[in-house]
Order: sequence, then structure tokens, then C-alpha cells
Amino acid sequence: MKIFKCTIWLFLVAPGSVASATQQDIDNARIGGLAYLIAKQGGGGNWKSGDGTSVQTTALVIDAFRNSGITRGEAYGAAAAWLGNSDPVSVDGLARKIIALQAVGRNVEGHVGKLIGWGNSNDRYTWGTYKNYDTGILDTALALSA
Repeated sequence: MKIFKCTIWLFLVAPGSVASATQQDIDNARIGGLAYLIAKQGGGGNWKSGDGTSVQTTALVIDAFRNSGITRGEAYGAAAAWLGNSDPVSVDGLARKIIALQAVGRNVEGHVGKLIGWGNSNDRYTWGTYKNYDTGILDTALALSA
């Protein structure tokens, strides 16, 4: 019964008592996040958040930079160069590489051809985690986004 009352209180009372973020709060969060990302960049220009995730993570950081208005500078340029020279082994990595490099104005035609070639051999219009793996929703969606 206590859990039920607490849940009702949260839905009825708490929303009105939560302060909205100000533009200054949003700007400070963005600046702090960008500073953190720049500080964590590897010497080669990449980022990683786990084994085998450097391509995906670096592509996402490039997207975060672009969404924050950063489209040049040492960190941005090093990341784009590293990503351009990377050799992803998964559909996820290749699709994210294509998306990020296309956004920075790089030619991705060869990478797109490679991604299409990684499609499942039965139809070439669906993708799995790796070349010719069982079809997966996430990887097919990422490949189509590229």
C-alpha cells in the first residue's frame, strides 16, 4: 500500500515541484560534456568506451560535436581523420562510420558499397551484426540509415 501511495504522489505532486532547466543549465551541461569528451580523446584522434567500440564511439562523438556546433578544430579534425582511416568489422561500426563521415562531407561511396556487400546473402537488403550473420533489426536499421 505504501508503494501505491508513493507512486500516486510522484505522478500527482512531484511533476509540479520539479524546476525546469534554464538555457544556462543546458549550455553548462553541453560545455561540461564537450570538455569531458575532448579530455578523453585518444592520441590517435579516437574514443572508445569498451573493447572493439572505437569506431562507433568516435562516430557518435563526431555527431555530438556537430550537434553542438563544433565543425572544425584539432579534436574534430583528428576524429574525422581517424574515423576515415578506420576499418570497422561490424555492420554497426561501418554504418556509423558512413553516417558520421557523410555528415562531415567525406566521400563514402566505397564504404556504402562495402556495407551493401555485407548484406545477408539471401537478399542483400537486410543485415546482421557481421557480414552474412542472421538478420537483426538494429543492424538493418543502422545500415539503412547509412
